[in-house]
Amino acid sequence: MISANALNRLRKIFKNNNWVNDDNFDEYSDIFVNYCNLLKLLSTEEQNLIMALSEEFNHYPDYKYHSLITKTVNSIDSTYFVDTKKVFLLSLKKPSDINKVKSSTGLLYFTRPKILKLHPTMTVECIDIIDNLKVRKRNNALLIFMDDFVGTGDTALEALQYYRDNLVADGDRVILLSLISLKTGLDSITANGYKVFTTTVLGKGISDSTKITDKNAAFDIMRNIEEKLDVSVIFKNGYKGSEALVSMTRTPNNTFPVFWAPKTIEKMEWPAPFIRR
Repeated sequence: MISANALNRLRKIFKNNNWVNDDNFDEYSDIFVNYCNLLKLLSTEEQNLIMALSEEFNHYPDYKYHSLITKTVNSIDSTYFVDTKKVFLLSLKKPSDINKVKSSTGLLYFTRPKILKLHPTMTVECIDIIDNLKVRKRNNALLIFMDDFVGTGDTALEALQYYRDNLVADGDRVILLSLISLKTGLDSITANGYKVFTTTVLGKGISDSTKITDKNAAFDIMRNIEEKLDVSVIFKNGYKGSEALVSMTRTPNNTFPVFWAPKTIEKMEWPAPFIRR
């Protein structure tokens, strides 16, 4: 059951997170229904934890991407464009996904006109499959690797290692753009000598929370919830313990699986508000 107090708290969360307005009512009404169905399956203490985390949850559907891209592009240090006439926008994909269409693919084409608006003398080319760099002439080119989200940083580092091993050219300058980033992944990438430009840096949902005082108890409660879900051990508390509270066009597996897992351990439907398919 869900109490009147819990329902009122949930409504307040939706209002404070700007998840209810005339422009996106249909999308968020479905999410609200799933939230209600989810809370009905949880104990009172489990409900309280999920709502405490939901108060800090970040949701970025498609219609928010243009604004995020603009902010990210505007954050790039202009010195990277000095003495550069050629810019390559590259999808940030791990080597095993090079030929797959990922969320980063569409970002390239939305980003190109925004860079040209700021730097109209530049030649800006979008390259989804990084191996195509082999046949491109580059002379002091700026390579911008892009993704909508950086989690642990593993994908970025794999992609950059592949570039270094196979495609690096004299004079290349490399930066990364990520619309939203986890601090752990950002720190990992910068520790390897790369500059990342991003609009928002997110901490860990429980470990870094200023509102959850008894963190051990919170992890115990989350463990009880996750035991009901059909997710691998590596996704407990989010991929590699990321503890993310974010949903993009597709919810990253770095987010606590209670918010995205489609099935229970018994293979029944789980009413995840930001289901990952």
